[in-house]
Amino acid sequence: MPARRELTMRQIRQMLRLAHDGVSSREIGRTLGIARSTVQDNLARASAAGVTWPLGPEVSDAMLEQRLFARAGVKQGLRRLPEPDWPSLVREMRRPGVNLTVLWEEYRAIDK
Repeated sequence: MPARRELTMRQIRQMLRLAHDGVSSREIGRTLGIARSTVQDNLARASAAGVTWPLGPEVSDAMLEQRLFARAGVKQGLRRLPEPDWPSLVREMRRPGVNLTVLWEEYRAIDK
């Protein structure tokens, strides 16, 4: 599996500019040295966030990163479900007929 590296804001700005100019995702990827799927994912993310080229002069790198990569509707540091009681799960796993699938289904049923 290839190493995962983050794109620079300069690359993202160039990606938006090239896409606005009508350059294909494949050619953008070749130009920036990244995978076509990465280009498509980031352009879809920009479209969902309402980010279009040209960016105004007031759009800083931090603001652009926040708009593109912030998870909408989820506050940072909060989980949707409480974390399970790990010691009790270890005890449950020792019982016959109990496996991770059974425990996972029980854990997911709490949400519903």
